[in-house]
Amino acid sequence: MFKDHKQPVWAIAKTVMRVLLGHKPKVINYNDVILDKSLLLSTHDNKFGPMYLSIHFPKKHAVWGAFQMTEGYKSRWHYLRDVLYMQKNHRSKFFSSIKATIEAIFSRLSYKGLMVIPSFPDVRLTITYRYSTSTINNNLPVMIFPEDSDDGYFELLKAVHPGFIGMAKYYEKVNKEELPIYPIYTNIKKRLIIIGEKTNLKEIIDKVGDDIVAICKYVCNLINNLYLDYQKINS
Repeated sequence: MFKDHKQPVWAIAKTVMRVLLGHKPKVINYNDVILDKSLLLSTHDNKFGPMYLSIHFPKKHAVWGAFQMTEGYKSRWHYLRDVLYMQKNHRSKFFSSIKATIEAIFSRLSYKGLMVIPSFPDVRLTITYRYSTSTINNNLPVMIFPEDSDDGYFELLKAVHPGFIGMAKYYEKVNKEELPIYPIYTNIKKRLIIIGEKTNLKEIIDKVGDDIVAICKYVCNLINNLYLDYQKINS
């Protein structure tokens, strides 16, 4: 479990990033409160998304992150170069190698400060579910970035991965109760965070059925509509 201890170096790093990322965003929250025991499903926006939300989201939380970034330097370097910069950001191999070499040194600190729970793409995902449930049961919400970002980050989601479904089912199995879910839209360039109304997996299944593809499509639209509705109101 994460310990609520002071991290002076991380506090300084967040202060620097707060300046670099600009002014505070406009936060729209369609809930009276955000429950401690909950699952937060947010857009990522860009590589600074988790940091941006760690600074500005109105609730302290842990996050899911690529398991490679919680391992040794070599693993972090390859993920940063091959996946983040070359695959998702479409940068050259030379540029990606330089960036990865530098960032892999400091990433361990940032991932610890962000309270990252390693997300596994295989049978080890159960470990992620177990750790996340323990975190939530200790009154710390867990944030997941479910979007399909294989081709990069976009203003609107193209699709979402189904990991959050397994997480909600695992929590229900362990705790014998539904896991509250909050859809969230984040846009750093527009300095905007929109927190949609609380729901849960049962409510979603009641609307679209228990087909995984249908659930993912519904959640994808739910998050996108937070921004689309905001645009209509402010057009």
